[in-house]
Amino acid sequence: MPMLDQITVWCSNLMQNAPVLAVAGLVALGVLAVLLIWQTVRLILASLRKISHLVQRRKHSRFNGISVIVADLAGPKGKQRSQELVLLLQKHLGAFTFGAPYEVTSMRQLKAKGAQGLRDTAKAHRDAFSAALVVWGQSERKSETSFQLMSRELDPETGYGRHETILLPEDLSEMTEAQERAAAYLFARAFQPGLADAVGFRLEKIKPVAELLETALENPGPIPADTLELIEDDFCTMALHCGDHEDLEYVVQLRRARLLSDGQLSRRTQIKARIDLGRALLSLSERRHNPTRIREAMDHLKQAIEILREHPVIGLATATSDAVRQGERMLTVRRKFSVTGGSVL
Repeated sequence: MPMLDQITVWCSNLMQNAPVLAVAGLVALGVLAVLLIWQTVRLILASLRKISHLVQRRKHSRFNGISVIVADLAGPKGKQRSQELVLLLQKHLGAFTFGAPYEVTSMRQLKAKGAQGLRDTAKAHRDAFSAALVVWGQSERKSETSFQLMSRELDPETGYGRHETILLPEDLSEMTEAQERAAAYLFARAFQPGLADAVGFRLEKIKPVAELLETALENPGPIPADTLELIEDDFCTMALHCGDHEDLEYVVQLRRARLLSDGQLSRRTQIKARIDLGRALLSLSERRHNPTRIREAMDHLKQAIEILREHPVIGLATATSDAVRQGERMLTVRRKFSVTGGSVL
């Protein structure tokens, strides 16, 4: 080919007359070739990820069950921690789905700016894959692992999908079998919040769950204090719903210890602990009359009411109720005025 011959001759003359420019040109060509190869590889990988995403989305859309997606955690050993969680949920989640089919899958780390951006990205993945729960979080060295959970259940206060934070030990493999089951329960209650109040479940279903949580409370091991408090709250609720005499005695023990614990208790913790303690004492006194326990129960319940009255929402509800009653009185007076023609009754 004449043109190719001309280019060959030109390159030969250039290398003989200007070797420095020739070397620079060869280096530039090499860099350009590397860049082209890199861009080609990136396009291929992006295409493969897109195809994989579409395949997974199609698979999830056809799955008639509970789907949980665990994204790789950010931070050191994040991928390893997320894989440990996937295995834990695959092993124990079935104890809380009561026969419903479920699957736990992993995905790459969520990428977004800030906490709100991560929540928006998690919501997008949740809707795209029709998942019941999306999990992401942060892994830290020598510290608890923070898991963020977003489910399809609506938060009554915000109207958006429920979002909560669960703290678990840095190394999930350090937990015993009972502690692993309790951890799996915390994820199950995120997409099935009825577990926490227990009222919507038959006793034969909720009783084993309460026993499971009780075992974890008796031997908490490396479970963080905040997570242990959440497990304690749910166990007390279940025990008051379906527990026997021993369970109620254990509720009394737990709630007394909680109220006597060091540190400042939150308003919610105080209210919940006092109500649980009062109800447990009353239930025990129904089975065996004990005036001392009844008086103690009434004291705790009255204190819970006093703390509730200080809550701004309760004050707003009271003011609203007073305004409604005022309006009803005004309408009543107006009806009497109309009937009597203006005379005072």
